[in-house]
Amino acid sequence: MFIAAAIIFGIYFGFMFGISLLSPWLGIDLGPGYENAEVHYFHSVQWGVYWGILICGSLLCLAWKPLKKPIVMEFIIIVSVIYIVAALSFGHGILPVLMAVPIVIVIACYPGLGSLFSLKANYSKPLLVVTVIAGIAMFSGVWDSFYLEVTQHDEHHKFQHWLVSALLPIFLFIGGILTATQRMGWITLSILLGISYVYLGVSSLLLPDYPSSWNGTVAILTIIIGMTYFILNWFDKTINKNLTVNKATSL
Repeated sequence: MFIAAAIIFGIYFGFMFGISLLSPWLGIDLGPGYENAEVHYFHSVQWGVYWGILICGSLLCLAWKPLKKPIVMEFIIIVSVIYIVAALSFGHGILPVLMAVPIVIVIACYPGLGSLFSLKANYSKPLLVVTVIAGIAMFSGVWDSFYLEVTQHDEHHKFQHWLVSALLPIFLFIGGILTATQRMGWITLSILLGISYVYLGVSSLLLPDYPSSWNGTVAILTIIIGMTYFILNWFDKTINKNLTVNKATSL
């Protein structure tokens, strides 16, 4: 039941929002009611990263051995709750709740629900440092987007663009903290974070003058951060592989 739900809803979110990742480069008008679709290009990228990479990617990864990736399910639960509460608090109506219904179904079907949010952790200092650096680099953008969400009642507010622009760095930061615990599933989550950081950084460099686009310094830094996740992931696998070989040789 859970695997079927994860695959179905993962494909659904990928189809619905994954195209947002490509909209700036293909010139696709994704917004029903947009007066000027082009001005929303970077926001489309942010929506695509949130739903098309982080949520869709997490669901599809959970379809394979879900009990070995509890940290990925924890990430989905935390960011979904924050998103729903924030969207309702800023007056975005019932739509965010409807969008979260598939997530609620997946969560309810998860076979290891009672064992989530364990306090046991083996924190990685390098991963914590990377996460803190990323959080500091993105903080001003979060503050600015929240300010615009409160003060500007324009198209960006109507379509939750300022809100998602403010929440996405927070979600990436939360994902970084969870990854740093090195609990089961951290490698999967670190790959999704790495892809997200690199895509957002590259998109910011290619769309420098669009609303919410990160400045050049932050964009380059986030690309480096994304690549660092891949490097640390590879480094960890290499160390574990060498340890396994050494143990086998000693026997």
